[in-house]
Amino acid sequence: MSINDKPPVEPYKSTADFAANNAGFGRRREGNGKKVLLGAAALAIVGISVFAIAGNNSGNALKEADTLIAQQQYSKARLVLTQALEREDKKNVEGAESASILKALGRVSNALGDSAEATGYYSRAQKIEEKALAPEMTALADSVSGMGAALAQTGQYEKAEDLLTQGLTIRQKYLPEGSVAIADSQNALGELYFAAGVYPEAESRYKIAQNIYQKKLGAESAKAAIVRSNLGGVAFALGNKGQAEPLYRWALATFEKTSGADSVDVANTLTNLAEVLRSQSKYVEAEGLLKRAIPIYESKLGKESPILANAYNNLALLYRNQNKLALAEPLYKQAIAVYEKSESANIGLVATLNNYAELLDAAKRTGEANTVRMRAQTIKTASR
Repeated sequence: MSINDKPPVEPYKSTADFAANNAGFGRRREGNGKKVLLGAAALAIVGISVFAIAGNNSGNALKEADTLIAQQQYSKARLVLTQALEREDKKNVEGAESASILKALGRVSNALGDSAEATGYYSRAQKIEEKALAPEMTALADSVSGMGAALAQTGQYEKAEDLLTQGLTIRQKYLPEGSVAIADSQNALGELYFAAGVYPEAESRYKIAQNIYQKKLGAESAKAAIVRSNLGGVAFALGNKGQAEPLYRWALATFEKTSGADSVDVANTLTNLAEVLRSQSKYVEAEGLLKRAIPIYESKLGKESPILANAYNNLALLYRNQNKLALAEPLYKQAIAVYEKSESANIGLVATLNNYAELLDAAKRTGEANTVRMRAQTIKTASR
C-alpha cells in the first residue's frame, strides 16, 4: 500500500504528529495539533551497529562511539565521530570508513531529534557508497533506510516511503529470510505509515517485524518491546485505549530490564503511556510519568532536544486539561523556545503554538491567542 492509498480512517483526535525515535526514531504522529506520541526507540529504525571497520583510527573511533551510543551518551558519541570524520576528510579520499562514520553520525543526530542533520549525514554516506559499492548492497541499504527514517520525521512521507522500500528490497535480496535487519526495515515502514495515518498497513508491518524479533531475539528483547509499544500506538490512534494501555505497560517493564530505568526507551514509553492515561482522565498517574520522563530526556538528549520539547508540551496539555493554566503556560513557552532552535521541528512547533493559543483563549487573552495562532499558520504554510 502506498502513502497515496491512505484509507479513510479517522485518526484519534487527541494525538499529535509522529516524528522518532524513535526514534528512533522514535517517532511522533499528529492529529489536530494536540499531543505527540513517540516511537519506542530512535536507534531502532536502522538497527545496525556503527562499528563496521576495525584495525585503524576510524575503527577505534567507531568502536568507542558504539559503546557510547549503547550507553545513550549521544553528545560524547557525536564528538568522537565528528573528530574521526575530520581525520578522514583530511585524507581527501571518501571511502567505506567515511561512510560508516557518517551513518553513525546520522544515528546520533536522529537520537538527539535533529532529523535535518541526520538526513545530511545519510545522504552523504549514500553518495559515497553508490560510488564505491555495487548499488544493491546491504551497506547502501543502511544509508537509504536511515535517510528515509529521517525524512519521515519531517513529514516528507512519499520520499521516505521510496527510500525505506528501497532499503527493505536490498535487505530482502542480500540477507537470509527472517534477518533482524529485515525486521528493522519493516518496523521503520510501519512507523512511516503510522505517521501518515495509514494504520492498517502500519499494523501489518509491525506484526511482521514482531514475528522476526521474537524468533531471533526473544519475546523479552528490546526490539520486541519496541514493536509492542508501536502496536500500542496503533491501538490508541484507533481509539482502543483498553488495548493500548497494557501494550505500553508491557513495553515499559521490558525496557526497564533491557535498557535501564533511565533510558530514552523508557522515557518514550512513559510519555506515550501518560497520553493514554490523560485520555482516560487519570491525571495524577499521567503527571507522574511525564515528570519521570522529562529528567531522562534532559540528561540523555540535552535541554535543546525537540523530543524534550514534546514532553514539555504534553505536560502543559495535561495541566490545561485540569484548568491549571498557570502551570501549563511556562511549559508551553519552554517547549516553543526549544523547538525554535531546531531546523527540523516545525511540526512540533506548530502543534505547540496552537496548543498555547487554546490556553490563551481559555484565559480570555484573545488578542494574544490570535497572534500566536497566526504565527503557527505562517510557519505551517512556509513549511509546505
